[in-house]
Amino acid sequence: MIQIMYINKIKKIDFYYYLYTLFPVIVILVLTGGLIKLEQERFKKNQRLHALDELTTVRAKLESSLNEKIFLMRGLVAYISVKNPNITQEEFENLTRTIVKNNTAIPSAALFKNSICTHLYPLKGQEAALGFEPLKVPEEREAFERAIKTKKTVLSGPVDLYPQGGLVFITRTPVFLTPPNSIPESGDYWGMISIGIKMNTLLEEAGIINQQQQPKYIYSIRGQDGLACIIHE
Repeated sequence: MIQIMYINKIKKIDFYYYLYTLFPVIVILVLTGGLIKLEQERFKKNQRLHALDELTTVRAKLESSLNEKIFLMRGLVAYISVKNPNITQEEFENLTRTIVKNNTAIPSAALFKNSICTHLYPLKGQEAALGFEPLKVPEEREAFERAIKTKKTVLSGPVDLYPQGGLVFITRTPVFLTPPNSIPESGDYWGMISIGIKMNTLLEEAGIINQQQQPKYIYSIRGQDGLACIIHE
């Protein structure tokens, strides 16, 4: 009986000894786990901040590149609005060729007088598009109507215009006439100027595509609420 009690006492002593010995180890493991978790969270936070900085830079470059190309056509908008609403196909081709001669990102352009395709650049090979009425096509109508309503350029796409340029974004800029001695473009709706902008060229200029490096991120570009995006006043 005494021997059994002695053995039990030894077991209790061993249990408390092991518990006392393991307690610091348990504390260290818990603290280490907590520190690892904090470090992981800090790393993820830094990654998110870096990605946000990268995205902000890319977005600024993308908008700048896009607006630069859209702005090229503002001269044509003003020319039609103020001086020559009866522009001919030849005049349109000559003017557009001059405007985009140093910009390989713009493979094509079109005029939609009264929302009907009446002028094309280049015309050769695209003659079948003359007379096209976007307002009668549900997929086209939304972007056209938004551009007219807001009086701003609307971007959509990309769409495949091969062989004219492969995948391109499409911009639609409304043209309103300018009555004599009046505020610019304060008159009636004349029509629309539309240009194609090569997607790959645009993404290269924004730094999204880099032929020399592997991409760090996967990007998704879309208009607000998945609709055509207003990008330029």
